[in-house]
Amino acid sequence: MAPYKDMEDPVLVSGTDGVGTKLAIAQLLDRHETVGEDLVAMCVDDVVPIGAEPLFFLDYVAIGKLRAEHVAKIVGGIAEGCRKSGCALVGGEMAEHPGVMNPNDYDLAGFVVGVVDRPKMIGPHLVHEGDVILGLPSSGIHSNGYSLVRKVAIGGKTVEELERPLPELGGESLADAVMRPTTIYAGGLVRALKAGVPIHAMAHITGGGITENLNRALPANVDAVVDRGGEDGPAWDVPPVITYQDLQHGRWHEHHLRPRRRGRGLRGACCPGVLAVCDGRVRCWRGQGDLSMSIKLGVLISGSGTNLQALIDAIAAGKLDATIELVVSSRPSAYGLKRAEAAGIQTLTLSKEIYADPMVADEVIATELRRAGVDYVLMAGYMRMVHDPILASFPNRVVNIHPALLPSFKGAHAIQDAFDYGVKVTGVTVHFANRRWRRAGPSTSSRPASTRSSTRSTRMWRSSWQRDACTCARTVTW
Repeated sequence: MAPYKDMEDPVLVSGTDGVGTKLAIAQLLDRHETVGEDLVAMCVDDVVPIGAEPLFFLDYVAIGKLRAEHVAKIVGGIAEGCRKSGCALVGGEMAEHPGVMNPNDYDLAGFVVGVVDRPKMIGPHLVHEGDVILGLPSSGIHSNGYSLVRKVAIGGKTVEELERPLPELGGESLADAVMRPTTIYAGGLVRALKAGVPIHAMAHITGGGITENLNRALPANVDAVVDRGGEDGPAWDVPPVITYQDLQHGRWHEHHLRPRRRGRGLRGACCPGVLAVCDGRVRCWRGQGDLSMSIKLGVLISGSGTNLQALIDAIAAGKLDATIELVVSSRPSAYGLKRAEAAGIQTLTLSKEIYADPMVADEVIATELRRAGVDYVLMAGYMRMVHDPILASFPNRVVNIHPALLPSFKGAHAIQDAFDYGVKVTGVTVHFANRRWRRAGPSTSSRPASTRSSTRSTRMWRSSWQRDACTCARTVTW
C-alpha cells in the first residue's frame, strides 16, 4: 500500500469506538445522515495523535428492525467520514436484533487501522519546555457528554420544540446544534505531519476532556498551562450550544472541563477537539486540522499604511513568517493602497454607497477575507468599527492597533488627546476585538514612550507611527 512504501519501519495502529447516547437523539429526531461521520471521527482521531495515517475502516450496525432508508443514511455518513479522513471503507457487519432492541433503535461501532513509521512517531518523548499548545476548533459538543445533554437540554421537550429556532443559539434550532457532526481532524493533521510541521504530540479531547486527555501528551517532567479566562468570560469563543446547556443546567462545575472540550486554542481562539503540542514556530490552523508554519493576514487600513509597511518589511526581512493576502481600505485615496500594490498585494476598496451601510460593507469585506484564506485580520489605522459579519467570521482573530496606552485616550484622536492632556507617557496598544469587546478587548502587547512638554504634536504622530509599526510586527511575530 502506498503509505508503506517510503517507511523505514512501518507500525500498524488500530482503534475502535462508538457514538454513544447521541444516537438516542438522532432516533428521536429521525436524523441519521451524520451519525456515521461521528463514528468515523471518534475512531480515526484516536489513532492520529501518535502520527498514524488511517488506512481502512470497518463498521458494525446493530438495529432493532432493518429499515433500508435509515441504513442508507447511516452508511452514507460513514462513507463521507472516511472520505474526509482519507481512509477506505472496506466493509462491515449489520445485525438485526428483534426482541432485544426496539424496532427504531440502533447502535454503531467502528474499527480503524492506520500506519506510522516508527522513527516518525510523535508523543510525550518529543515534548519539551517552551512548546505551545494549539487547540483545533470543535464544531460543538461532538460525540461526548450526551447523557448530560439529554438530561438538561433535551429531556421533556417535544420534537417541535427541538426544531424551533432559538435566539440563544443565534437563530439555530437545538436539534441542529446537538446533531452537528463531529469534526474530523485526521486528514488535515496527516497533511500537516507530511508537510513537516513540527507537531510533537497530540491529544484527542473526548470523554476525559482536557484534564485527563492532555496528560497523555505530556512527559512526567513537563506541565501545561491552559488559560480558561476569568470573571470577564472565557479566553475563547464558547459554542452557543454549550452556553445554552450551562444555562439549562443552572450551574457550572469543574467537570465541565471534561466532556465538553473547554480549552484554550491559539491565543484563546476556540473550543478545541484536538490539542496539538507543537514547536513554538507553529502559528495557526486552517480548515479541519490543517496546521501551518505561516500566517495568512488580512489588513484593514484607512490612511498612509505605516503599519502595513512595517509588516511588509518584516516579512521581506524574514522576521515574520506570514503572507499578506488582502489589504482593504475604507478610503480610495489612502496611500497604503500604493504600498500594497508596490508589494504585489491584492487590494479592495468599497464604494461610498456600500460603506453607507456598515453591516453590508462588513459582509462584503468578510466574504473577501474568507475567500483570500485569511487567518488573522489586523486593523492597522482603520478608522471604522468592525461589526458582526467580520467578528463572527474571525472569532478572536481580529486585532486592532491603537496609538495610545489603553484604557486611556480611546477614539480616533488618541495622540492629539494625549498631547492636549499633557501626559508624560503615551504609547501604543495591540488588542483583540471580538463580539464581546468591539472597541478594546484583551490586550496582547503594549509599548510605552515618554513625552516632553516641548514635543510638537506632529512629532508625536511620527513617533507614534514608528511605535505602532514596530509593535505591530513584534506582536504578529509572537
